[in-house]
Amino acid sequence: MASISVVYSCGHSGVEDRTDIKSESIDNWIIWVKANKMCRPCFFAGIKAKLTREATEQARLLGLPSLHGSDKQISWALQVRLKILNGPPPIREGSKDYDPNVNITARDVLPMQEEVLTEIRNNSSSKWWIEQKDKTLEQLVLEKLKDVMAKMTENKRDFGGSVPPPDEGPAVEEQEPDEGGADGKSPF
Repeated sequence: MASISVVYSCGHSGVEDRTDIKSESIDNWIIWVKANKMCRPCFFAGIKAKLTREATEQARLLGLPSLHGSDKQISWALQVRLKILNGPPPIREGSKDYDPNVNITARDVLPMQEEVLTEIRNNSSSKWWIEQKDKTLEQLVLEKLKDVMAKMTENKRDFGGSVPPPDEGPAVEEQEPDEGGADGKSPF
């Protein structure tokens, strides 16, 4: 016997393909299914609802703000946010540069890190969290710190500070090449 029509515990009906049940046991199995087994959509919806409840409770315990967006976005974003925030701490004392393209060291950013972490934690946009789903907390903090440091640099430049323009090193006076002694030969 391959296909058996059943009514699941959730009330939905379906067909189960079972070749491993002896014909004398089918009635008992059907009774068990009706009492204990949900259809696949209800089973996965139950898992999703349980994960959402757990994520909501953890967010409440951590003092995180409620998310806004559609119900589907919120459900997904709750899980993404906890995955990111429960990752390793972003920047630790004694760390080396985090990005070879930007000279940011742990010593530079530790004072600003808590402010940036608070800004990330307090983001209540489901859409934003979903867009960050493949990033780590360290990556998010580094991105925010780059933005903060760029704004600080821009503010110094706007108020007459001594910050050089981007991609131009410190100003260096051009020097005439040394031709050597009076006869044009090296003095050495």
